[in-house]
Amino acid sequence: MDENGQKVAELLPPIIMKEGQTLLDNWQLNRDCELIVKEDIKVGNLTGARIVYKAFPHGGHIEYWYPHTYYLTDGKRVFAMSFYTLELDEDMQRQFDGIIGSFTFLE
Repeated sequence: MDENGQKVAELLPPIIMKEGQTLLDNWQLNRDCELIVKEDIKVGNLTGARIVYKAFPHGGHIEYWYPHTYYLTDGKRVFAMSFYTLELDEDMQRQFDGIIGSFTFLE
């Protein structure tokens, strides 16, 4: 939450991949959303994806927002985190990329 009580980020529950599973093999965009970008990323020896889309929340005072969701995997474990903005902003995107770029799994 930010200083105004708005959700700005969240960690998603840990994911353990099954043998032979690939990252996002069953991922689908909700039909109520508009895909902005889905691209592969690499952080150190981890591979992953960055997905940005426009979502239209039901209820509340927000007409739409932009979740920026990152997935990183070592082939077995998956780290997932979402950041939320009310507009597309390159400076914020760079800041999110920097936060994700510092991630490593602890052994």
